[in-house]
Amino acid sequence: MIDLEKHRIEATKIIIEAAQILKEDRELGQYISYKKDKSPVTLLDKKLATFIREALFAIFPSTGFIGEEHDAVNQESDYQWICDPIDGTRSFIEGKKTVAISLALFFKKIPMIGFINNPITNELFIGSKAGVFYNDVKIEAKPIRSLANVSINHQMLHQSDFLKKLKDAERKKQIKK
Repeated sequence: MIDLEKHRIEATKIIIEAAQILKEDRELGQYISYKKDKSPVTLLDKKLATFIREALFAIFPSTGFIGEEHDAVNQESDYQWICDPIDGTRSFIEGKKTVAISLALFFKKIPMIGFINNPITNELFIGSKAGVFYNDVKIEAKPIRSLANVSINHQMLHQSDFLKKLKDAERKKQIKK
């Protein structure tokens, strides 16, 4: 078994350094190519993916790594890092704030630690069995009984009516009761 706390601490340092690279090398986001699925990828995506993968392997060489910008490495390992170096590449290209560096550690396909770092807004979320942390402060959500009373604040939700449909379905269930 690995030391999850060490993985959390070291990966936090790496993801913070990756955020700094994103800020400093932002102009590399202007160099765009397209993947087979026609989604954009920038030179900065590739640079960050390489940095994160190499930094993790320098500390945790026996883990695997699956990312959008490179072939998977050490796929036979029970521990796999999953990375999207610029989650929201289109938003990044358009200069929007809805961008994140996403990283997670899985053990036998079960998530152990997750990181979401928005370098534009300087927000870092870390989630694990130890709890959820926002910029190093533990946060807690109130328990909910129904999605009908949930509100989610995210800039991208207005583009999809998925949440509205979900809430409407939940309300209809309550009315039938």
